Amino acid sequence: MKLLLVSSEVHPFSKSGGLADMVGALAKALGRAGHRVGVVTPLYRGIREKFPKLFWFDYQLRLPL
Repeated sequence: MKLLLVSSEVHPFSKSGGLADMVGALAKALGRAGHRVGVVTPLYRGIREKFPKLFWFDYQLRLPL
């Protein structure tokens, strides 16, 4: 299954509370279970410098709410 997790914080990129730990761990666990997992999070200041291997994914999502 292809899964996309969207969160305001994801460990180790940004963290202010337990949400970042949970999303990071969930993504890894789902990947180990055989799923294809993508994670979307804001590119906060300083992240690009700390993690230079991150890449820009230029794709538009149109989701009806």
